[in-house]
Amino acid sequence: MKPVPSLDLAEELILLALDDETGRLVRGGTAVAALDRAVAAALLMQLALAHRIDTDATHVFVISPEPIGITLADEVLDEIARSTEAAPSSHWVQRLSLRGDQHRARLIAQLVERGILKEVDQRLMWVLRQRAYPQADGRAEQEVRNRIIELLRNDEIPTAHDALLIGLVDAAGLFHEVIDHATLNACRPRISRIANLEELSRSLRHTIQGLQRGVIAANP
Repeated sequence: MKPVPSLDLAEELILLALDDETGRLVRGGTAVAALDRAVAAALLMQLALAHRIDTDATHVFVISPEPIGITLADEVLDEIARSTEAAPSSHWVQRLSLRGDQHRARLIAQLVERGILKEVDQRLMWVLRQRAYPQADGRAEQEVRNRIIELLRNDEIPTAHDALLIGLVDAAGLFHEVIDHATLNACRPRISRIANLEELSRSLRHTIQGLQRGVIAANP
């Protein structure tokens, strides 16, 4: 059996956002807008983890323009490097989220190419790839779920990647896809502590939540 593939932050978000059986996004409307902003934030966070960008209260800036080998993130890095305006993380989250449809389609295509998802009936419907026996091979998604659940159950300090992922899942409203409502309420203090471990997670999490409120207000 092949090892479970390593995923980047945006790929992990997409896996959690797709229904295991139908392959469709678990929710629509404003929830998709929140996911698009979380994916945008994930691309920025991936660059920060690789020490390619940094952020302060007023703008995002490039530390190194060297690609990290993740196509979407490298395109964002190049775009930031070529930008002539000093803009905060909120600007980049909003700007990148406008390409949400494109980002989702490309991330799904990547996961199909890697054998984690498969296309069904030549339509925009995706399911976790089946293994050699009847069960669906959801190992990649299950690994993400298990890692998140384990982090919430213990008091260990997570890696920077996992701390950022917790913040993204929370901001995108995807925790209900990982744990039940009662457990989620009980884990709220732990989620907040983890999400606040990383400065970039704090700033982008607030940005995403603020933009999400704006979308909801614009669509009563």
